[in-house]
Amino acid sequence: MPQPTPWAIKNIRHILNIPKHAVYYLRDTDAESWDVERECDLMALQRPEEEPDQFTKWTRASLLPCLHKCFCWRVKTPDPETELVPYSEKRIHIFITIFRSCLATIFPAITMIMLYAVSRMVLRLLLVLVFSALFTAVIAFCTRARAIETFMATAAFAAVQVVFVSATSDTSSG
Repeated sequence: MPQPTPWAIKNIRHILNIPKHAVYYLRDTDAESWDVERECDLMALQRPEEEPDQFTKWTRASLLPCLHKCFCWRVKTPDPETELVPYSEKRIHIFITIFRSCLATIFPAITMIMLYAVSRMVLRLLLVLVFSALFTAVIAFCTRARAIETFMATAAFAAVQVVFVSATSDTSSG
């Protein structure tokens, strides 16, 4: 049987700690079932689709609660029984997919614009180095790519930047 996700365990612990519901849930030694020391004994009834990447984990753990506190509390109200705010997993997945697609489009365009705006070759090459490092960080954070895939994508990205720099070296100096 699969292990429950940290997200699921956190929500269950939240529900069990609501004072008005304390009388309905496990007591005595059974109440310790959800303790951190016993997490390895827990099983999930439904297998998670796949291990999420760091961006998905961050979105669920940090961004979604922050967005809810800032904006969504007017639209989404907590469930009266659990005091949790239900969000559709499908909509979260769609948001993450759209964000990644926009990032994949915008990031290379921004780097090209910035490289075009700089006229000194040394600065351009330093920017290539910085952008390549940022690209690697984004790939590592937003995908589940293996190290070799990250390396190949970064090498290709850096190669495109170098070709762009060399092709525009005469045009931007004027």
